[in-house]
Amino acid sequence: MNYGVRLTRPTRGQLDRYLEQAERRPLTYHPGGLTDGPAPEGYYASDNTIEIGRGPESFEQAVQALRSWKMLDIPWVVHYPDSPVIRLGLTVVVSGRTHGLWTLNPTRIVRIVEDDDLFSFAYGTVTGHAASGEERFEIRMGADDAVTYRLTAYSRLRHPLARLAPPVARRTQRRFAAASLRAMQDALRTTH
Repeated sequence: MNYGVRLTRPTRGQLDRYLEQAERRPLTYHPGGLTDGPAPEGYYASDNTIEIGRGPESFEQAVQALRSWKMLDIPWVVHYPDSPVIRLGLTVVVSGRTHGLWTLNPTRIVRIVEDDDLFSFAYGTVTGHAASGEERFEIRMGADDAVTYRLTAYSRLRHPLARLAPPVARRTQRRFAAASLRAMQDALRTTH
């Protein structure tokens, strides 16, 4: 298995090559749309929601922030390509630095939902990802005009190092979720 693990931050050339390979690889689970229901048995569930604004203007700004990948504006995370247009089948490499190592985690967009008060997309893990599962990013405006950002993930550990230390891997996942929530809060603060 070609798990992308590096001692240094990946270069654009390394990301290009890894993305090219990842685009030909299959998802690590079936079916896509996993995060639409309850977590299947054997999957670790993570569900985080935060209010980031109020009203239609905030909703539109939040949707634009999500479309611009602001939820990944995290100092120790790199996504490649930088700001691709969200579309079904798009493959993206998300690289994160943790415990002194950079991992390259290929994902593919498997679902997009657009409605008057909801925008979300989910990407699933592609062969070579440290985990197997799906992550959904969602912006919703409730009946009370509260605009929320929700990050839902269901995963099983795949990489041999992650399976050796599940508590460390899960702590990294929780760290990512918290950083993503902050990134979306920051994205809306800068637009007001």
